[in-house]
This record gives sequence, structure tokens and C-alpha cells, in this order.
Amino acid sequence: MRKDQNVSDNLPFIKPSLDEAVERLRRFWAREMRDEICVTVSVGKPSTDARQVRQRPAEVVPCPDLKAMFHEMAAHMERYRDVGDDAIPAMSIPAIDQGLFGAALGAEVVFLRYPDGGVSSMSKPLIRDWSQLARLRFSLDNPWIRLLRETCEHYQQHTRGRWGLGTLITIDGLNFVCELRGATNAYLDLYEHPAEVRQLMDFALDMNIQVAELQRGIFGTYRGGVLGTYYWSPSRTVSISVDCYAMCHSRVYRELGEPFLQRLVDHFGGGMLHVHHNGRHLLPALQRLRGLMGIKLADDWSPERAFLRLDEMRRLAGDVPLMVSCGYNEFLAALEAKRLLGNFMYHVSGAPDHDAAQRLVDRAKQYQGR
Repeated sequence: MRKDQNVSDNLPFIKPSLDEAVERLRRFWAREMRDEICVTVSVGKPSTDARQVRQRPAEVVPCPDLKAMFHEMAAHMERYRDVGDDAIPAMSIPAIDQGLFGAALGAEVVFLRYPDGGVSSMSKPLIRDWSQLARLRFSLDNPWIRLLRETCEHYQQHTRGRWGLGTLITIDGLNFVCELRGATNAYLDLYEHPAEVRQLMDFALDMNIQVAELQRGIFGTYRGGVLGTYYWSPSRTVSISVDCYAMCHSRVYRELGEPFLQRLVDHFGGGMLHVHHNGRHLLPALQRLRGLMGIKLADDWSPERAFLRLDEMRRLAGDVPLMVSCGYNEFLAALEAKRLLGNFMYHVSGAPDHDAAQRLVDRAKQYQGR
């Protein structure tokens, strides 16, 4: 870290209750809150229903100005100031997410802007024939990786310690194969070219470690821990994903996914997962992962929401700390009825105002789950 990036050392943090939140999260990830809960609360409701927004077509756009996007996101960081919940103020590099990994190897990358303003990227399939595998080369001097490095340095300099910066989710294992081969080919390859798939996953493991270490070298630590896209952890935890395994039998993950994911988690000392609705059948296998810190359960607008199935989610995931989403009114009702389970973090949205949000937080911190 450059000397001019240390000017923030004596600046106040943007969240007054940060020390308490960090200590509570230390206990939560250490699985010491068996009967207690963590909670984050956002105020207000989105102006447009999220399902309607995401169902509209995304627009293909040029690579956005990533440095300018910092200031757009920074304008929203003030939301962390007024509620003493367990949220840690943080942001991640936008737009160059999973598309980065294909682009850095020579694939054409496509940027998509969604109606809600979010920007994501994907790369078009690069490996049309498995004979190309031997020619794959990755370098930290690649132009796309230089863009990532410069963007990380810009964000670190302008954040000035007021909030943390999270590393990108890794794109490894079957996710990486789908990115470079296209999903249809990738799933067929599991059976038709298993040796080549494993070789590509080995390549992906090394590449992901280099990309993650690059970001960590710039961001350093935040309050003695590290950040991902949706968490703070006291260890060197890295954000990991099993998205593409969700379309497979759990046996495929156990035999072909777990060995590579375990090596990745072992390198960093911890892993934080998100699991989509269609991947919940993987939870019994995922809980076996050594170093797994926690799992965020995404609903993806399914009526089978995790919050309404807390006992089932706990049964599937064992004692792994879990994160679920819910609305203000339903959380309050469950709190009053003592239906909430401990060892969960509840992401609550739609509080009517900051005072109501703080009252809810105060009650949640005193709650003893069943």
C-alpha cells in the first residue's frame, strides 16, 4: 500500500457503531451465537418492484467508467451512518465481475446494464475446441487485469478508510468452465471430456488465487478482517460460488467441485458462499467444506423463500451460519412470536424510518432464538 493511501488513518469511520458490529460478527462467524441473531436493516422500499425490474431486458453497453462509478456508489454509503445494526459499510468493484476472467484470456466481454442501474459482465465462449486448452495463458499484465488493478487503487485512495472494499467473487470450477465453454458445452463436457474439464479447473484455481491476491494486496485489511461482496470476516475469507453446480446432481459437486473449491478455501483460510434457490439441494454437501464461514441464501423471487423455511434450511445446512432476507413487517412479527432461529443473520428491508429501524435492531440484539 502506498504511503499516500494511509492519510485516512485518523479519519472517523462512517458508521459510529462499527466496533460493536465487528465484535458481534466475530462471534457470529465463529459459531458462538447459537441462540442469538445478527440483523441488518435498510430503510424505505424500492420505488419499483425488484421482480418487475429484473424481468425487463438488460441493455448492452460499453465498458463503463469504473472510476466514475465510485462516486455514484459513495453517495449511498451514508445509509450506514444512522442505524446501529450489524451491517459493515463496504463496496466492491462494479461491472467487471465474472466477465473479467474470460476477457483476461482473450474472450470478448459483454457489459449489461439492468433497469435498476446495476451493471454486470459476461464473456463469450473462448474455447471452441479443446485443442485450444494447451494455449491458454494468464498474466497479471493483461490489459483487463491492469484495469482491475488501477480501479482498485483508485477506490482505495478515495475511500480513505471511511468504509471497506470487498474483493470480487471467484469464478472457478464449473463456473469458469461455463464462462469459457458456454453453459451447454460445459455440462456436456462433464461427461464427454472430464479430463479436460479438470485441467481447465486447475488453471482456473491458479488464476483466481492470483486475481484475489492482487485485490487483497491493494485493499489490505479493514478493522482486522477482510470484506467480500456482502460480508466482513475476521479471517482471509474469499467469496466463492457454486452457481453452475446448482443445475447438477449433488454428486457432480462432490466429485468434481468440492476438491477444487476446498483447495481454494484452504489457500485463503476461509470461504463465504451464496446459494441460489435452485442450489439448495447442495447444502448438505456444502456444509462439509472445511473453512466455510457462512452461506447467504438467495431467494431469486421464488415463493419458496428461505425466511419462511428456517427449520428446513437449518436441517440442510447443519450448524453453518446462514443469511436470509425478509421484510420489516414479517421480521417484526416473527420476532414478537419468537419464531426466529439463532445462528442466522437476517437482512431486513423496508423499515419505515430510521427510528423504527433502530428500535428493531435494539430488540433483535436482545433476542434469544429457539
